[in-house]
This record gives sequence, structure tokens and C-alpha cells, in this order.
Amino acid sequence: MRPPLLALSACVALSACGGPESPRAAHAPSMVRTAPAAGVPGLAAPAARDVDPALPASATAQLLGAGPTRALLRVRAGDVTYLGLWDLASGCVKRTHPAFARLAELEDLDRDAYERRSEGATLPTRRAAALALLGAPDTKRELAEMLALAKEAEATQARPLAWSDDGRHVAAAVAGGLFVSWDAGATFAMLDDHDAASPAFAPGSGALFFERCARADTPYHCAPEFREVGVLSAKATEPRLTRIGTALAAGIDRDRGQVVLARDGEGSKLCIDRLASDGAITRAFCVGARVQRPGEPPPLTVSGRGAWAAFDTTDKKRPRLFVFDLRSGASSFVVDGLDAAQVELDERGLVAWESPDNHHAIVTSAKTRRDVGPGKPLGWTRAGTLAVWSPPADGAKSLGEVACKQLRAEPAAP
Repeated sequence: MRPPLLALSACVALSACGGPESPRAAHAPSMVRTAPAAGVPGLAAPAARDVDPALPASATAQLLGAGPTRALLRVRAGDVTYLGLWDLASGCVKRTHPAFARLAELEDLDRDAYERRSEGATLPTRRAAALALLGAPDTKRELAEMLALAKEAEATQARPLAWSDDGRHVAAAVAGGLFVSWDAGATFAMLDDHDAASPAFAPGSGALFFERCARADTPYHCAPEFREVGVLSAKATEPRLTRIGTALAAGIDRDRGQVVLARDGEGSKLCIDRLASDGAITRAFCVGARVQRPGEPPPLTVSGRGAWAAFDTTDKKRPRLFVFDLRSGASSFVVDGLDAAQVELDERGLVAWESPDNHHAIVTSAKTRRDVGPGKPLGWTRAGTLAVWSPPADGAKSLGEVACKQLRAEPAAP
């Protein structure tokens, strides 16, 4: 499956995250409410939930979003998956929520379409099924609950969904179709069927960026000469299309509302272009590090707001990470022994990673290296602290036993 190049976090799936699919039995029934959500006509109000202390403790979690006070995590323990809101100041879980069964079905439809990609005739059928599922009352209720959870933690994506900061605009990329709602999920329409993928909203403007293929007859595979980025302005029904060729859509500069494009150029150097919402592409700068494969721009790891980026540079003996300021290219440094898949970046150019020697979280900058204690870095908060997740201690098996012990927010100065 084509990777979600416009995703702003590493993996935010609702039912699976690069591993085997969670059994359907792990999904609890959706919460049914009849009162309309405040300010959102047609959607059921999200239900408040307390902490379920009987849920299993887990050594693994993914960070979906982190605002000033709350973090939204997806936790997986064996065949059980749930979402939780954690308080960043105390490290205590404040609310838990079972995985969303109907939203997970959307991802299943996408995965099934990929696995059957040689059966082109199945794609229209699966897109029609996705549109019907998006219009179902149970799905709308789940979506309302998901948006309410996400708002507290400033999360804006959960594969295959993306939404605007205020939750008023929602997009889903399923089976190569792009489905968009301009009314917070009350109604959806399919606005593109050309292998659309990786939807992401720019802050403030409501513009929706997504990847797509100029050819409609090549599901889940697009030759470079046909690769495009589409832009939908708020409430639009037709996207503005820009051909990007061999460039990779690496992420969104959230402060500028632009897509960051990575290209190889000037020999084996990596060059950065910027795509604006009006379709204009401008060359920003080129960096001094050499790409590993001449002619192929490497995937970038990009910080949450698009200020810094990192990629694997050339070294014949061991991994080598090149970190650079994505706004200007003026500042950069190299970290030996790391690759881009291991790290979390923040807006100051700090690199967080887990030491394989003692499983401590390490924070590295151009000049310093700091050990912030046991645990795995999950990502950076908007306040500049590092969310660190620790495995259950002393044989603890339930969430109630570790309710304030697994997540902590570590301050990390440059």
C-alpha cells in the first residue's frame, strides 16, 4: 500500500498500526445517543466516558495528538485496542474509549481493496460501500465521538480519516476514493476516484490537500509522470490539481498552509519545494547531505508543524540521520547510528529516540544529548514537552494498577 506521505504522525490507525488486524471481537458496541451535538446539526452528541480500570495495561501505545493539557493515545494489549485521554501534568488517564467498530470497517474496506487490487472491478463496489458506511447513523455517532476526543488533544488524523482543526471538515480516503464532508460528517460525497490518498487539512484555511494519480486505471500504483497533489478549498466540489512527478509529498507546513515536496537535484542532493494552495510550486532550498539512492528523494520524517525534518543520508557502514530546518535549510546536523524511522522531531530541531542499550528516552540536538529516563518517546506536545510511555511495572496487568504511571511529559530544552 502506498505510504501516507501527507500524514503528520507516524501511524494513527484506528484498528491496526502496521501489524495484524485486531479481531472484530475486540471492538465494543458503539455508544448510542439521540440528542443532537451542540452546534453540529444532524450528528449525535458524543458520550462522556469514565476510565475503565479493567482494561489491560500495555507496553505499546501510539500518540494521536497532544494539546496543552491532554494527550490522546491508541493503546493495544494483545487482542484488545482502546483509546485513552491522558492528563499531561499528572500523567493520569482521564477517560477511556473502546476502539470504533464502524470507523475500523472503513479501514478494512481500504485494506481489502489493496489486497484485491488486481480485481479492478471491485474498487467501485468498495467505494460505494464506503459511502454507504459513512452515511450510516452508527458511523456518524462514532465520528462525533472521535472528533470530540480529538479536539481535546488537538489530533487531526486517524487513518483513513483526516479533519480540520475545528472538526467542521472531514475527509476519508478509502479504496482510492476521496470522500469529503463540509458539515462535520453529517453528509459525505465522493469528490475524487483517481487513486486518492493521504488527505490532510491545512490549518485555518480549511484547504484539503491529498495525493492522487492522473490516471484512474492504475489503482494503488502510479507512475511518477502521473503523480499529482490535489487541493480542495473549503466547500469546493472540484480539486485544483498540480503534477509533482518524482517528488515526494513529505508533509504540511502548518504555519504557511503549504505542502512540502522533497526532490533530488543538483547531483545527489535533496531539494525542498513548496506547493501552495493555489497550485504554485516554488524551490525553497537544497541541503548539503547526499541521498542514499541518486534519482530517488528519500522519505522525510517531519515535525508536527513542519518546522524541521530528517532523512537517512549516505553512509556505507551504519545508519546516519541528517536533521535540518525545513523552513530555511540554514541549520542542520547529523546524528550517527540513527535512521528516520526511529525518531520523533519537534519544532526546535530536537530529536527523541529510544536507546537500545537501556530502553531510555534520549533527546539529541546539534550540541547536546540528554537521557530523560526509562520509556519510549511517543512524540512532542505543543508545549514542547516529550510524551514518554513506560511499560507496566511489577507485573501490573490492568489499567487501574498503572493509571498514573505509564505516561509522563518530560521537559526538554534545546
